Amino acid sequence: MPEIASRKVDQSQATGSRKGERVSQNVALGLHRYGYFLGRTLGSGAYAKVKSAHAIRMNRQVAVKIINRKGAPKEFLGKFLPREIESLRAVNHENIIRLHEVIVTDNQVYLIVEMAENGDLLDYINARGHLHEAVAQRFFIDFTKAMISCHGAGIVHRDLKCENLLLDRNYRIKVSDFGFATKVNGQNLETYCGSYAYAAPEVILGTPYDGEKSDIWSMGVILYAMVVGRLPFKDTDVKTLLSEIGRNLTFPAQVTEECRSLIRSTLTFNQHDRPTLLCIQQHQWVTKIFESAPDLSLKPSKAKKTPPPAKTAAAVNNKTPATAEAGPAPKVNKESGAQKT
Repeated sequence: MPEIASRKVDQSQATGSRKGERVSQNVALGLHRYGYFLGRTLGSGAYAKVKSAHAIRMNRQVAVKIINRKGAPKEFLGKFLPREIESLRAVNHENIIRLHEVIVTDNQVYLIVEMAENGDLLDYINARGHLHEAVAQRFFIDFTKAMISCHGAGIVHRDLKCENLLLDRNYRIKVSDFGFATKVNGQNLETYCGSYAYAAPEVILGTPYDGEKSDIWSMGVILYAMVVGRLPFKDTDVKTLLSEIGRNLTFPAQVTEECRSLIRSTLTFNQHDRPTLLCIQQHQWVTKIFESAPDLSLKPSKAKKTPPPAKTAAAVNNKTPATAEAGPAPKVNKESGAQKT
């Protein structure tokens, strides 16, 4: 597998009869020179789009996140995009989306990343309603391994949600979207970001927080969504969300007591009382052996929709989420871990 690299491309020779055609040709010619043949569009947003591509050297399909440098906010280009690239370069794990290459031009930045053929976890849940615990356990074990790798490298994700867990062709979890990730060395964090419905109470309240324990809260929200088929807390507004978090969790009858125990422990209000990743990995539900192997590719049942993608709190210094922008997060891509800011 080729090493991750950054390249600069001169696209000044590309031409076209119209501006839109010139941009399209610039993209195609720039990537063609380095062995990537663009395919269909997988998703798009305000200043980025994601396309499939065939990588000649690797002889495989990849996803290409194309960021418009002239249209993207300066904060994104100067802060969040570099963090995403740095974080993906710092970790190398089978359950974390792989960054193959970064190509920089005058007008675009291209992130060449691993393809996740089976979309994201949110769509998977929506297509099936709640998941059988054997399926949820398989996904959660992958997820836990990925987070052990991240935290072991001193990286906290800070935007874990169902949309950011991708599924490859074998239905293995791939954690993606590291735009809000940051390096830690035991210090508390004071930048408040992420998605309200998945955010830990200390983040929502605007107090200094332990990034690792904040990630663990989000893991609990995701596990709940998998086994129940909906998110545990409504994120209509901050006041409602905090009220929801303060109540006892309710579970439908099909959720086993072992699973409830794990979810309750991760969703403990006091961050210092939440389990470590090692404790999660050793929990009785995680180590439980189910009688039959899960069938991950069942035909979709009647959709039991989870709430829409969580509202995203803008990453801002010295602001609590209550004063941060909280519009719905646009989905840029469902297969490549594209940044959703």
